[in-house]
Amino acid sequence: MGHVPLLFSLLFFTSSAVYLFFGIYIINMNLKASLNKLFLIVCCSLCLWSFGFSIANSAANMETCLFWRRISAIGWASIYSLLLHFLLLLTSEKCTLKRWRFCLLLYLPAVINMYVFSISKEMTAIQYNLVKMDYGWVNIAVNNGWDLFFYIYYAGYVLACLAIVWRWKRKSSDESARKQANLIFISILAALLLGSLTDVVLSSSLTSPLPQMAPIFTLIPIAAIHYSIKRYSLMREVIENKDELILNNETRAKLHYYLSIAFLTGGLLTLLSRFLPHLINGEENFKSTLYASGLLFIFGFAILIFRLIKAENIKNVLIMIITLSSIPIITLRFVEYASITVWAFPIILTIVSLVFNTRTPLILVTAMAIITQIIVWIYAPAGAIQMDKFDYILRIGIFVIAFWIGSVVNNIYLKRLKENIYQIDFQKMISEISFDFVSVNQASIDEKINNMLNKMGRFFYVDRTYVFLINHQDSTMAYTHEWCNEGIEPEVGTIQDIPLDVFPWWMEQLKSNKLVYIEDVSKLPDEAGAEKAQLTRQDIKSIVAIPIEGNGELLGYIGFDSVASFRKWSNYHIKLLKILANLLADGLIKTKAEKEIELMAYYDHLTGLPNRTLFWDRLNQAIHLAKRTERFVGVMFMDLDGFKMVNDTMGHSGGDEFLIMINNIPDAKDIVKIADSIMKLFEKPFNLNEQEFFITGSAGVAVYPVDGEDAGTLIKNADIAMYRAKSKGKSQYALCTEDMKEEVKKNMILSNSLYRAQERNELVVYYQPQVRLHTGQVIGIEALLRWKHPEMGMIFPSVFIPLAEKNGLINSIGEWVLRTASSQNKKWQDMGLPHLRMAVNLSISQFNNPRIVDNVDSILKETGLSPEYLELEITESIAIKEANYTIGILNKLKKLGVSISIDDFGTEYSSLSRLKILPIDRIKIDMQFVQGIEGNEKDQAITKIIINLAKSLGLEVLAEGVETAPQLEFLNQKMCDDVQGYYYYKPMPAEEIEKLLKSNASKKAE
Repeated sequence: MGHVPLLFSLLFFTSSAVYLFFGIYIINMNLKASLNKLFLIVCCSLCLWSFGFSIANSAANMETCLFWRRISAIGWASIYSLLLHFLLLLTSEKCTLKRWRFCLLLYLPAVINMYVFSISKEMTAIQYNLVKMDYGWVNIAVNNGWDLFFYIYYAGYVLACLAIVWRWKRKSSDESARKQANLIFISILAALLLGSLTDVVLSSSLTSPLPQMAPIFTLIPIAAIHYSIKRYSLMREVIENKDELILNNETRAKLHYYLSIAFLTGGLLTLLSRFLPHLINGEENFKSTLYASGLLFIFGFAILIFRLIKAENIKNVLIMIITLSSIPIITLRFVEYASITVWAFPIILTIVSLVFNTRTPLILVTAMAIITQIIVWIYAPAGAIQMDKFDYILRIGIFVIAFWIGSVVNNIYLKRLKENIYQIDFQKMISEISFDFVSVNQASIDEKINNMLNKMGRFFYVDRTYVFLINHQDSTMAYTHEWCNEGIEPEVGTIQDIPLDVFPWWMEQLKSNKLVYIEDVSKLPDEAGAEKAQLTRQDIKSIVAIPIEGNGELLGYIGFDSVASFRKWSNYHIKLLKILANLLADGLIKTKAEKEIELMAYYDHLTGLPNRTLFWDRLNQAIHLAKRTERFVGVMFMDLDGFKMVNDTMGHSGGDEFLIMINNIPDAKDIVKIADSIMKLFEKPFNLNEQEFFITGSAGVAVYPVDGEDAGTLIKNADIAMYRAKSKGKSQYALCTEDMKEEVKKNMILSNSLYRAQERNELVVYYQPQVRLHTGQVIGIEALLRWKHPEMGMIFPSVFIPLAEKNGLINSIGEWVLRTASSQNKKWQDMGLPHLRMAVNLSISQFNNPRIVDNVDSILKETGLSPEYLELEITESIAIKEANYTIGILNKLKKLGVSISIDDFGTEYSSLSRLKILPIDRIKIDMQFVQGIEGNEKDQAITKIIINLAKSLGLEVLAEGVETAPQLEFLNQKMCDDVQGYYYYKPMPAEEIEKLLKSNASKKAE
């Protein structure tokens, strides 16, 4: 068990290394993001916690253990506040974090715990109860008030973290964010449970407990966050411009990053000897190791800190100083232990220097390596390995040769690579822009110009690129398009319609020299005073402008501004810019030609007004806008009355129909006011060629979304309303109504189709069983008409029966239904199936037909169906009108032997005195009352009254539309006789009814 504490220490040490490197990795992804900075602090806290435990666990004595335990307490006392702060920022709880009082309260428990467990020597002496066990030093909690305070802080903050992540998951609509939240939640919960088990429960209950393993288990949420970064782009990396060849700012930053990682790794490897049993040589050796490791850590962290400096020159100089300083310091520090190998350390830096686009790093590294070797030569201690002067001279010579070869290679490599890659990148950009402009049109020209400026600005590393376009008709120019680098204020929109004579020197340079190039704005000539003032106002240091020319005309120019620093442009670069200007000129010429073609295609050549095609397009756009803004759009279809006289008089053949769009209207009533104003225009005569014409107009108005939700429907309905206005007399307008639209639709589609529905066998009869409530047996069937329209599908009677009544088709359709149902019932009886009554509806038109009784009698004789198995249903409205006629017809039908029922009872105003004298057999309760039984006491009362009324009059009662068990139970309790509805059976074709009856007959026989 002697080496077990070292193993645990090595485990803690490994964890601290993971936290350190992961924090550095996160901050390297985005140096500017607050979230990344805070996560680095979280990782540093965890690193300090783990590192302190790694030293304390295998410490030689209690004093050393206590010292490193106090160091680690800085980490574990602050981690929960930091973690909560990080999660608040991650889940976008920014408004809370902006309050300084909240942040103060957030970190107050951490500060108190750090004071108690780390800073105060007196308090730590009380709080720590260190005992050396088989696995290393363990702290047995004293469980006093301060321990309790820490437990509350620990549990409360971790639970708060879980709650925040859970809330993030619940409120997020993004599936990726929900998965991240779920992963982080589970990982924090796992770390909480495992850490509490080892650090709280087991440390108090076991006689020989394990070391407190919380810093190890905290790797679980760290691993979860790492997975979220890789899988879901959490704290995503900022992608910088990668177009420069070798060592741009981003590449240099990465080089510095890896250099710092190398130093930190060296420091960790140096410390690793502390945990390897065969390398332990006492406390002095540990201090020496700690000192050497500390130097490497200082170098690494210094480079990381200097990377945050915004000024590139200062940052590079400081990092170079650190790098150069490391050569003598590391060499002299390790010369006693590794003199045979440490001298080659500068060669690594020499290799790194080769990729710089200047020889300075290579010269400095070589010089410092030579000076260091001279110092070692003079002051090196005598060692086991014999080295004479020749060895040192040889080492120095190797450095000189390495410098010379590296310098030549660096120079050739950079020069050729820059030339080739620059050409390749430019050609790539030209190809992309050319391909993009192949499909340029008026709708996309702005987007494509902006994309072009973006590409050019990033390629040439300028601060601003933009386009001025010239309007020769007005002799003005406008600042139309722009791209700005980060941190540069945009100017687009601030410079519009500037007269060309405001900047005469500038315009002259563009026309005569085909170029404006100003390396230093402050050195502009006196005649360019206006230009100098404008450029100075924009803080521009250098500028180049290339004219855009097409068809022998100056269309505008492209400008390239340098704001942050002065910029010198070579003739080679100017040539490249002119190529790009020509590409843009081609795109502008193409869109100009397209505009002229569009003018001919979308505008009336006589009036110059938009034609029907363009009106249709603009109307669709207005409709899309109205959908988002919840406003109204009106379409007015105007027809000029008697306009032929004007054409004959003036000798033109102009049209007399116009469409007017009234858009973005908040209230539909406003459309009426506008229509009134338009119609008032016709009250005065129109003057044409000094001749007065009195013209009137008829118009129809349709309104979105009431009268249609697309352009075609609105125009069609406005046309319908216009003809309605004409039919009522000219010189007026009519608003489209639902009656108009329904009349047109039904008359044009359904009415025409209905005439041939019978001969095309489109009409079908469905049957719905009627069930005796107390037995559950089928005692009757109702015939229900359906129309299987070939285009519209199944159409219900409520839609087409009114049309059939209006068109006079109802009698023939009604007779067909009655004949079909009677014949089908007789067919079932002949098959030996139960004899059931067949209920058939009679419409008002059928009932009022003088031949209704003869028709029924004829159909019964024709089909052979006994009258007792036919029930005729009439509506309540029939029963209450024309009492003498109704009673007479019903008595005649009753003499035939058929039964009579009143359908939809309760929906009209039946007279009780009338009801008692009607020769009826059955009342059918309307389904609206039946379906309201469950939730409406009034419907319950009405249903109960109808049932009681029928019972009092000796009539049977059938309830329609029964769909649920509670409805059925209520009707059963109130002694309803029969029911009909989806609870038992839905309407079915004859074939399915036949199967049902056969099945019921078989069951009954069994």
